[in-house]
Amino acid sequence: MKINFTKMHGLGNDFIVIDCRKKNIPSLSRLIKKLSHRQFGIGFDQALILLPSKKADFRMDIYNADGSANSELIDDIIHEIEPEKVLWEAPNKAQQVYFIKLLGHNVNLGNIATNEVFALEALRLGLRGDTFFDFLPNHCF
Repeated sequence: MKINFTKMHGLGNDFIVIDCRKKNIPSLSRLIKKLSHRQFGIGFDQALILLPSKKADFRMDIYNADGSANSELIDDIIHEIEPEKVLWEAPNKAQQVYFIKLLGHNVNLGNIATNEVFALEALRLGLRGDTFFDFLPNHCF
């Protein structure tokens, strides 16, 4: 699959921008991890992914080179805006687990596939291994 991108540098960091507004790229976080490799890929610190939005010209997701969310940026957002007022994009399970553990089971998660809603609710309730121990009382350990 051919993927067009722009690579930029600034303040000691390098990043790529991929426009996915008209092109769906499956397994994006896995692809980002491969592309970020400095010897066998493009090599970069972060990836900015432009995606379609219903309310704006585009939405932008920011990934670290390992395919994970940018926790420093998330911390900055939480510091400035009440987390209850933010809808966090979390289409895959790892992102959902991350936000549930960070912000609690009532965190506002968006971009959830309809066939994943029950699995997400099981995560929220601590009925899956990823979040099971987060819901047990402390005296159980």
